[in-house]
Amino acid sequence: MISSYAMNMKKMIRSMLLCLLLSPLAVAASDVYYYSMQGEISQVSASAIALDDASYPFMPTVKVIGIDGKSTSASSLKPGDYVKVTILNMDKKRRVDKIEQMKKPE
Repeated sequence: MISSYAMNMKKMIRSMLLCLLLSPLAVAASDVYYYSMQGEISQVSASAIALDDASYPFMPTVKVIGIDGKSTSASSLKPGDYVKVTILNMDKKRRVDKIEQMKKPE
């Protein structure tokens, strides 16, 4: 017959093994983060925006907020507009999640 000590040890070992198996998933999930940057648009298309000559593709669900604070489309953006861009970095790929038109700082 198995003692309660041995049963507890089996449970503890199973829990430790499960943690070891799932830990790579936790590390992979930590590679997902958002960051923002501001700048002047140098180029814009239906699928990407370039700030300071670095191009960033849009997510399919990209949100564009006009200078008036209302939702608009990427087609309303033009080179020379000053914007704040929120970028999602996932699996080492950067995609634009949100664009907010802003007044150009003086």
